[in-house]
Parts: sequence; structure tokens; C-alpha cells
Amino acid sequence: MPSLLLNMKYSAFGVLHSSRSSSSKQSISMSSHSRRPPRYFTNPYFENASRGAAQVNESWLRREASRLIDSITGRHPESDDFHGGAYTGVAGDGYGVFRASRLFPEKSDQFVSFGLRMVEAQLRKSTIRSPARESQFLLGPLSVLVIRAICMREGKGLHDGEVVHRIRTLVDTVLKTGYQPDGDDEMLVGRAGFLAAVLNLRLVLKEEILPDIQLKAIINKVLESGRTYARRHRSPSPLMYRYYGTEYLGAAHGLM
Repeated sequence: MPSLLLNMKYSAFGVLHSSRSSSSKQSISMSSHSRRPPRYFTNPYFENASRGAAQVNESWLRREASRLIDSITGRHPESDDFHGGAYTGVAGDGYGVFRASRLFPEKSDQFVSFGLRMVEAQLRKSTIRSPARESQFLLGPLSVLVIRAICMREGKGLHDGEVVHRIRTLVDTVLKTGYQPDGDDEMLVGRAGFLAAVLNLRLVLKEEILPDIQLKAIINKVLESGRTYARRHRSPSPLMYRYYGTEYLGAAHGLM
């Protein structure tokens, strides 16, 4: 679970559950005229999986990890890199490098300092927001505060109580129906993400963060929301959710 932030930053993409999900290959391929870079890595071993497999050993993995870390720590963030919480912001880069200290313990102090520096840089760019915005996890400021608390505890042995206080003040907001305009329940901005924040902190800080009765109330609200939507839209599933007007099955936005 402590790796959830990093995993979600790079791999949390939902699977569309709608008529649009059956689009042709042409519709999902990158246009040669697209201004956006492709959001995938080309697999050079697709035709022959054994080609080059022998080089993938511990020393190769360490070398490639080191190259990636150097690339992350050596880049100069642009203005857009300070938005979107840990999911797209520099705090997520900092968290990834911080986690790499397990692989490179000799660079632990350096990586912890980088992680905290990225967190503080993103927090300085944050502005005062509504409670609904404050409660957003991976795409919002809550993820940045969670990363700071984890880095402080695991990297420096210090306690950062700000995020715990923030979470406790946000419970009533998270329990409101319609508190997020585009979907109350998914991982990036909704209740599932809020619960993930609490569970991450419980594991690392060894604190309750929120009492179980409040966690159960949030979980029950997620279930109630899914049942209500499924019933209203006559879904074949007993639970169904919508994010930005689209039903998803995938782990980021949807049922899973």
C-alpha cells in the first residue's frame, strides 16, 4: 500500500464501459499530426520476448534505475508541473525518487531531500481552495501532504501532523452527495482516493488517522452511491459509477 501513490501516478487508467469503448484501432491510435506525445512506451520485444532478456539482471536494473533517477532529478520543472497533485505534479516525481532510496541506501539522504524539496515546491504553488478541492487525493493537494508526511516519517523519523488535521476536517465534506461535480467516488478525486490517503498514512504513521466508524461511513456512502446510480440507469451490475459523464470499469475511475 505505501507504493500506491507511485503506482497510481504512472498506471491508474480506467477502462471505458460504454458504447465508445468499442472504438476501432484507428480511433485509439496516435495521429501523426497530434501535438501530444504518445502516452505509452513502444515494446521492442513484442515479436520476440526472449530477445535481450538475458541482460535483465540485477546490475542492469540498478543501472537503468539510476539513469531514470538522474533524468528526473536533472530536469527543470515547468509551470504546469506544479499542478494536478502527485498524479502529474513534481511531488509525484519526488515520491518516486524517495522510494528509490530502498534500492540505493547509500543515496538515501540525497533522495529524501529531493523528495521533500519537490513537495515543498508544489505546496508553495498551491492556492487556498474549497474543502471539496482539498479532499482530492491523487489529482489534488491531499496527495502532496500525504507524500510529505511519509517522507518525513520514513526519511527523517519526524512527525508531520498537518495532513492528519486536514483529513479530520474534511470528513463531513466527503460524506456529502455531489461534493465533486464530476463524480464523488473514484480514485483520483473522490472518496476512494480519500480512503487510500487514510490507509497509506495508517500504515506509515502507525496512527488511527480516522476512527473506523468514520471510515465505514465513507465506505457505505460509496456503496450507496453505486447502488443508486446502477438502479437509476438500469445497470446490469449492482454497483456502477460515472466519472466525467462516462462509466468505467478500471481501477482509477470505476468499479474495480
